[in-house]
Amino acid sequence: MGFAQVTQPEVVPSWRPPSELALGATGWAMTTGFALLGLACVLLFAALRGQPASRTAHVGRYALLVGAAGGVLGAAFPTDRWDTTVPTATGTVHNIAPVLLDAVPLAAILLGVSLVRRSQGWRPVRRWLWAAAALVVGAVVVLSVSMGIFLPQGGGLGPDVPIGWQARGLLVAVAAWVAIAAGCALAVARTAHTADDQPVPADTAGAAR
Repeated sequence: MGFAQVTQPEVVPSWRPPSELALGATGWAMTTGFALLGLACVLLFAALRGQPASRTAHVGRYALLVGAAGGVLGAAFPTDRWDTTVPTATGTVHNIAPVLLDAVPLAAILLGVSLVRRSQGWRPVRRWLWAAAALVVGAVVVLSVSMGIFLPQGGGLGPDVPIGWQARGLLVAVAAWVAIAAGCALAVARTAHTADDQPVPADTAGAAR
């Protein structure tokens, strides 16, 4: 997103939505970003397989797949320009993507609670997990409040609706949470693998026999 924004200064970041960065000459960068975000959610879903099972954890994991669908739709179906009067079919489908991506903050909350509560292995990384969850939830709150303040009653974007930076901040926060959660999952897996490889003391082995 950063590369697409720098190379497309006409997409004013203060009020034009970040999805419009996929429409310019370097739109491939934004499209790739959406696709990679979807892929990252799928990979994190797979990495969390086998973690302590609870209903909360299951809901959190499958919320990642909903978020992944948002990334895929955002990449596959370009948005319309902000001033389009008659929405296109692809633009209409694209508008579903942000709704689906909102499942990632939900996953951040549910997994942050359930993994730490149900597994000793996740407790050493709980501060990272909770800080990342706070970041993404905070970004949601900031964007939601900004939309409530600046969006006119009938909807519609324009220079007098400065919510572009907030929308970009939410995308960055979502990507950051996925990356941090994946790093925590990797650290937990490494710790478990190291513990499994530890030799059993002779006296303990003898007592077991």
